Amino acid sequence: MESSVTYFDIDSFEVQWKNSTKKQMAQIVKKARYLAPSIGITPILAGFFSNHARIKNDAIDNLEFLVKKIKILLSDKKDPRYKKGMKDSALVSARIYNRLSPETPFEEINFFLCLLLELGGKGPGFTFKALYKGIINSNSIGKNISSVSETGRLAFVDQYLQARPSVRLKYGSVFKIILESIGSRAPVIEFYASLFDRHQNADPFLHNIKTPLRNPRAIMETELLSNNPAKKILGLKALSMLSNRIPSKILLTYLNPEEKADVRITIYNIVENSSMGI
Repeated sequence: MESSVTYFDIDSFEVQWKNSTKKQMAQIVKKARYLAPSIGITPILAGFFSNHARIKNDAIDNLEFLVKKIKILLSDKKDPRYKKGMKDSALVSARIYNRLSPETPFEEINFFLCLLLELGGKGPGFTFKALYKGIINSNSIGKNISSVSETGRLAFVDQYLQARPSVRLKYGSVFKIILESIGSRAPVIEFYASLFDRHQNADPFLHNIKTPLRNPRAIMETELLSNNPAKKILGLKALSMLSNRIPSKILLTYLNPEEKADVRITIYNIVENSSMGI
């Protein structure tokens, strides 16, 4: 009877994989989803790049499952598990990046492009690295970026904005197309709010986002009038990034003692971060 190999030593995995039967490979890939992402990613990628269609399909399912697990850890920065999510996203992204090359088939490159951008955490950083290292073809990005969520697209743009000037000059037209492809307000507001949280300035390149999606008045008439404190806080943070100066009467409105404490704290942070200091 053929033995069932479902456990492995990560340091000797390549030898074990090479010596495994098709049935053993399938078992290893199936069980990998229950391992820690930093360990499970190795057999899952081995399955993805195998020549067996069923094993590859299981690997794809497990890759998407790992991404969901990590995204849950990254969903709340205040959650103690967030640091683990960042670590897992870095390890998984690095493993994927190391398996890619300019010879990787076009369809597979596009699959991993979407996967890493949707992963969040360190995923977009490794995606941008793959671009300027020539692993991802810049011409294909504009054609396939629509398959990535708008949150993922903005995370990709964020990496571009942190690049050195020569790299930005080379890929400017590509990322302009990405920004012009954004069509929803919610991810734009969340992105500007994240810039506030990270104490980053709103780069002028972001003006390539459609004007109605970053209109301060729309924020005042929508997010700031919401009964949801979290949505109101997002609006206030985004508004502070999109306006040279928020009228003091608006800020004073949300310093009412009846307002939620988190909303009032956001106002104090906006005042502290303002160049006027008032």
